[in-house]
Amino acid sequence: NDTSRTLLSTIDIIPLKKILYRVDGEYNWNSSVTGLSAGFTFQNRNVFGGAELFEIKLSGGLQFDRSITGSLADRIISKDYQIGASLTFPRLISFFNIPNSGKYGVPKTIVSSSYQVFEYSSSYRRKSLGASLTYNWTQNKLKSHTFSPSNIQFVKGLISQELKQELESQGNGYFVNTLKSQLLSSSSYSYTYNQIKLNSFSNFTYLSANAEIGGNTAALAGNIFKNINSDGNKILFGVPYYQFLKLSADVRFYKFLGGQRQFIARVNSGFALAYGNVKSLPFEKQFFAGGSSGVRAWQARTLGPGNYNRASLSSDTARNNLRNLDQLGDLKFESNLEYRFKLLNNFIGGSVKGATFIDFGNVWQLKDTGFDGAKLKWNKLFNQTAIGTGFGFRIDWSYFILRLDAGFKFKDPQFTGSDQYVFKYWFNREAKKTFKSNYALSNSPDTYSLSQIQFGVGLPF
Repeated sequence: NDTSRTLLSTIDIIPLKKILYRVDGEYNWNSSVTGLSAGFTFQNRNVFGGAELFEIKLSGGLQFDRSITGSLADRIISKDYQIGASLTFPRLISFFNIPNSGKYGVPKTIVSSSYQVFEYSSSYRRKSLGASLTYNWTQNKLKSHTFSPSNIQFVKGLISQELKQELESQGNGYFVNTLKSQLLSSSSYSYTYNQIKLNSFSNFTYLSANAEIGGNTAALAGNIFKNINSDGNKILFGVPYYQFLKLSADVRFYKFLGGQRQFIARVNSGFALAYGNVKSLPFEKQFFAGGSSGVRAWQARTLGPGNYNRASLSSDTARNNLRNLDQLGDLKFESNLEYRFKLLNNFIGGSVKGATFIDFGNVWQLKDTGFDGAKLKWNKLFNQTAIGTGFGFRIDWSYFILRLDAGFKFKDPQFTGSDQYVFKYWFNREAKKTFKSNYALSNSPDTYSLSQIQFGVGLPF
């Protein structure tokens, strides 16, 4: 109310630590398989004096099958070791003009490399060396872009003779090709809309779309050198190169219902096509269903494809050798309906929120690959769709959210007719016991669980 129109302000600035160390871990399980992983990250936030971020990540993980007899070491079914390094510049460094780079946020140029060794039992080993160049920028407060003009990956794959013979005996040469040594080179682009609103309570639509095309530059080189392997594929550096197109989109509709109540409808879909030199998709470019942000009643990579039931494999050994390798697809469709609400205002420093959900979807293969029921059939689409439901709790400490979801299988497409509706075993103890015993006999070493617990940090979507 006085005549002064001067505002005196004080700004306190506290710099972030230049050096950062972080250790993280994860533990997951279902009725028979448990997994444990740990990671270590080192960061230097100002490595060259211009706010460049240098990062090194080390991680390792093991999976155990409790149904296998013997020592703890005998129960290990997979090993996964990774090391990666990246350098992020807070500006765009390119030899070409990047449109719509805008004046919002801090654009980034990221140069990264990684090396991974994955081994599954004694049936399969994969060594992968990769490097990429990526640009991130924000067009305005709602729209952001990611462009990777160069992603290169050299994969050395080793398949046991036993696994190879099992696959080929089923006419599954397609799948053998996905696991072989290979050269992948691609470019990709991603567009994101409304990410800034994800933690708000309002009505909005979120979109994340990605397109990737690979192998065409390698094909030009392959046409020049014209080296061909015994399978009739053109090769570079001693391995075949793969040509593919991959598209994916994540669309969500958020509806604010007052208070802290919210309804979300989501569609997460993807399509991938192999063409040219090798008529199979690379292993890394295929889709999987299930997991903590998909159809939550299934563990990741244990749903589908289509009506595929692992009992159709020739032996227990085949099922064991192919576990987590055979349930992939060229096409993916998952959808989620979730209602969120507040339960408690103050619980050990945070608020407790609840959620109920219905998830449905699957993955499919577009070609006949030798796995019974895996191919997409439009006239049997509902018959090939999985349905799960459940509830969850989330503890929100503002700076991060701890999530626990319990998913329950309602309809399982690996069965036929009325047997797909496995919810009939929820409250019938004797019928459930008989059903699970029969499944263990026909699908050994797999066992069946009607429920799946999913832990996570942050919301699923």
